[in-house]
Amino acid sequence: MRAETRAVVDEFWATLFGLTVDELHSPGTKAIEHVGLGDYPAVYILMLGRSVIVSSPADPAPELTRVLGPSIHSYLDAMPHHPTEGVREALYEQVAGLRNACGEAAWVESGFAERAERCFVVEEAGRIVAASNLTPWRNEPTDVGVLVDPAFAGRGLGTKVAARAAAVAVENAGICRYRALESNAPSLRIATKLGFTPYGRNLVLKA
Repeated sequence: MRAETRAVVDEFWATLFGLTVDELHSPGTKAIEHVGLGDYPAVYILMLGRSVIVSSPADPAPELTRVLGPSIHSYLDAMPHHPTEGVREALYEQVAGLRNACGEAAWVESGFAERAERCFVVEEAGRIVAASNLTPWRNEPTDVGVLVDPAFAGRGLGTKVAARAAAVAVENAGICRYRALESNAPSLRIATKLGFTPYGRNLVLKA
């Protein structure tokens, strides 16, 4: 990741938390009230090396029993060099069949629970078996999500559709983001293959 790209990413996170870039990276734990997260009803924790930022709502729930994450945030600012033959763009509604095949948790993690602005798919015998999407980050469709039918896992289809989404985002915006649970090794391998640079980890605590 180029220095100018890292500066853009740093500025995004610093603004989100109402911090300077130096404060964002300074060692130690910073406990703050939501700034850019508005009335988001959860505690959001970002871990950047030795820096930990804990952002909470003004009136947090008395019991936060659900833990989401940790997820790894990675970024890419160069065109991925990976074949994308057979990948086509599709409507969001056409990807719905993967929801049952992959399960609700995977559907949500991949970003498809949001109405993706752009979707890219691979088909086998007329059936969509892998898909990627671009959802908004920094008010542009640059957040890459991936979903693969478990029956077709291990064939590189996730990498192929993710490469197409990443290429579109980089071409249009110069940068894209990729998020995956730390426990989701296949998804993290996709990010590594495409050249994404890990930046930080986050946890969300919800009622």
